[in-house]
Amino acid sequence: MKHFKRFIFKTADRITGDEHLRTEISLYPSIAMNFLMALIQLASGITYNSLWFYSLAGYYFFLVLIRFLVLNCEVSTKDARDVIVEFRRYRLCGILLIPMNVLLAVIVFLIVIDDRGFSYNGVVYTVGLGLMTLIFTCAAITNVIRYRKYNSPVLSAAKAISMIAAFVSILSLETALFAAFGETDNEAARKIVTSISGTAVLLTTLSMSVYMIKHADYSIAALEEENCGI
Repeated sequence: MKHFKRFIFKTADRITGDEHLRTEISLYPSIAMNFLMALIQLASGITYNSLWFYSLAGYYFFLVLIRFLVLNCEVSTKDARDVIVEFRRYRLCGILLIPMNVLLAVIVFLIVIDDRGFSYNGVVYTVGLGLMTLIFTCAAITNVIRYRKYNSPVLSAAKAISMIAAFVSILSLETALFAAFGETDNEAARKIVTSISGTAVLLTTLSMSVYMIKHADYSIAALEEENCGI
């Protein structure tokens, strides 16, 4: 029993003291959930021949791909951190955000024009989901800022993806709130609000993508020049 407790405390200390390990552990359930959602949306798209479900499936598949690339880099470089390798993976994640943003643009277009969205059974459930989404979003934004001090591209990429996913969750929650509390005769207000929110999500994703690509290019060039000078 003492050995088991010692093992538990040792493992807990290791996890709390290792940001890379915590990120790696958190990526496994995120990838699993995103992959499950992608399969569900794809099955719905095939069943109903719906662009809406196909777009959602594509979005979740991109989340799976990007998070898998981050996880793969975390695992493969854990014994010997190679910053240039991490920056290349960071840049690839930024590049993949561009086609993902195209899919998000389709989703936003369908929300605004075709009155697509999300709805949940029960007001209490909707409000509870809203509070959870708000908490996760605040945590995602805080992590993006906090993890910059570690100077790790893969950690930054993981937290950036989580922040974008949180913003998309807010957009989906907004449509659910309109479905639960919105007036049926206030369609113009719904379109204006969802258009503004959707545009903000798209611009944030695009800005993050451009920043990641440019920052990676600059950092790789600086590191390679530094290595050549040694």
